Amino acid sequence: MALKSNLRLKASKRLLYVSLIIIIGGFLRFWELDKDSYWLDEGASLFTVNRSLTEMIEFEPNPPLFNIVLHYWIKLFGIKEQFTRLLPALFSLISLFFVFKLAKRLFYYPVALGTTLIFALSPYQIFYAQELRTYSLLFLLTMISMYYLIRLIDENLWKQKSIYIIVTLCLLLTHIYGWFVFLTQFLWIVYIKRKLDKDWLIVFIAIFILFLPYLAYFIPTISKISGHFWIAKPGIIHFFGNAVPVSGSVPLFLFYALLICILFFLWYRHKNSKSIKINQPVKFLLLWIIITYLVPFVLSLFVTPFFLERYLIVTAFPIVVIFVYLIELLAAQKIKTIIYSLFILLSLFEIAQDIRQPTREPWRDMALDLKAKAKTNDIFIVAAGFCIDNIFQFYSDSLANIQIGIDTEDIKENIWHDKIQDHISSDQNCIWLILSHFNSNEFLLTEYFNSRHQYVKQIDYPHRDLFGRNIVNLKVRKYKNKLLNSD
Repeated sequence: MALKSNLRLKASKRLLYVSLIIIIGGFLRFWELDKDSYWLDEGASLFTVNRSLTEMIEFEPNPPLFNIVLHYWIKLFGIKEQFTRLLPALFSLISLFFVFKLAKRLFYYPVALGTTLIFALSPYQIFYAQELRTYSLLFLLTMISMYYLIRLIDENLWKQKSIYIIVTLCLLLTHIYGWFVFLTQFLWIVYIKRKLDKDWLIVFIAIFILFLPYLAYFIPTISKISGHFWIAKPGIIHFFGNAVPVSGSVPLFLFYALLICILFFLWYRHKNSKSIKINQPVKFLLLWIIITYLVPFVLSLFVTPFFLERYLIVTAFPIVVIFVYLIELLAAQKIKTIIYSLFILLSLFEIAQDIRQPTREPWRDMALDLKAKAKTNDIFIVAAGFCIDNIFQFYSDSLANIQIGIDTEDIKENIWHDKIQDHISSDQNCIWLILSHFNSNEFLLTEYFNSRHQYVKQIDYPHRDLFGRNIVNLKVRKYKNKLLNSD
């Protein structure tokens, strides 16, 4: 009886620790969801879901599941930031539960607890938990799919197969990186089984058959991406540099890098020890890293660039679990306490920085300034022009001013002069040049206005990015219309 009582007490304590970590993680994810305004990509999500389901699937190049869910979520809860961002925050909160379950399934309780703690306090995870995009759903479905894959290997029950098939199908309908997760799973099954047996073959074929209705939309999307894409070709600096935001901050990245070097040195010294052998879970996690991190990088070099830090959310779990596993394996208890304490301090410091400053382009603040300062006969020139539909009109819908968009294509085709001259007249008092995501063409446009109109001032709208830098992706230049003075 005493033994059973002690076991129940130990189990209760373990459950309490996990629950507290998940509750803290949930609090950080739900804190001030409306602090930041929507930015360009989030605005694109809102612009996309304001359509019929068929139009959404045809319009959006990414797989449609998140937008479909968001479409109905907005119908229920509205379009304000604090309500729409509840959806990705919920996905991220639920994922913490499966982070713990999967880590425990692969290893043991201390590894699962440490992994869950890191994910609960991760500034990177919290950022995308509050982003109205598909990434938190992508991470959640990756966790659930991987968890049921491991369960299927051990249990092979049709209930588990059904859940795995449905969740993995949803993963493939969420983001193209879902295919790298699926490839990891396929290769792992081939590796441990030496060949595909009948049961697994049925499972994989079922997923492909269920995906077929979307294939007619998916193939043109792949063709479009293969032809051209907006992401720049990565270099070796991106291979390592993208690990910085995934870590949560530059200090956290340096902290992890130093610890990993020390831990691998200790592992190398003890590699002949039976307890330090690379076991099956570690092999699985290494395969996961290679397929979801290295393979997209190589394809981005030689096919089409699509290697971005936000997509690497699917790689975060195996990296963190291996890191925690090495800590549990090689570090003494006092060293573990110091490591986790430093991690908590660095993470909370970074989270505090993010709370104090905007972490996304402040379009809402910019629109409020224009509403307060612009007159009804002023004109807005927005470059890049796609920002008008994607985000600017969302916050400036009450402004009746003329809005003209200038895109890169207008520069290439040399028609931008005509677009501007056709709309600027002596009736307008001021010209407001709104610059965002126009990159190298900004100089050409500002020189044009500087030479033809009276420059008044520039207002910068900075925000803090995932590297901890204060950057300006949104700025407004005000000009007095010289045509007005000439009259």
